[in-house]
Amino acid sequence: MPPIKTKLSLQEDGSLGFNYNAPKEGLPVYGGKGRLYNKVQMSNRGIQGNGELTYLVGKLQSEQFIFYQDSVVTSGKSGNIAQGPLNGVNYANVALLPGYEMKWVVKADSMYISTPRDGMAMKFYAGEYGFKGTTVLTPGGFMATVG
Repeated sequence: MPPIKTKLSLQEDGSLGFNYNAPKEGLPVYGGKGRLYNKVQMSNRGIQGNGELTYLVGKLQSEQFIFYQDSVVTSGKSGNIAQGPLNGVNYANVALLPGYEMKWVVKADSMYISTPRDGMAMKFYAGEYGFKGTTVLTPGGFMATVG
């Protein structure tokens, strides 16, 4: 994230931190590889976001993105991978349903998205096909891991 100029204040957990509303154009994250829209907060639980995170053709919504130096994780509310080309790579249209798990490993340029074990499948191509398991979104495409 870029440097954020805001006042520190006492947080609910008793730590010193901040609550910050991102600008309309969002905040660049991890050197501009993605963007975070809505809110950022820092407390003794670290840096967390609430809203929408974008990466490549993916848009993910969550009430709690947890940011680390090299990654971000969440259990999301909803999301989608937009269909179409980006930098010469075609991506499928995929709907992510509530409860998906995501870990974006920034240095590997890979976003791992998994369905909950007892949850609903990801919906490909306007719901025509479902997939349960783990997928990975990369600049080279959107792939499933099998096995």
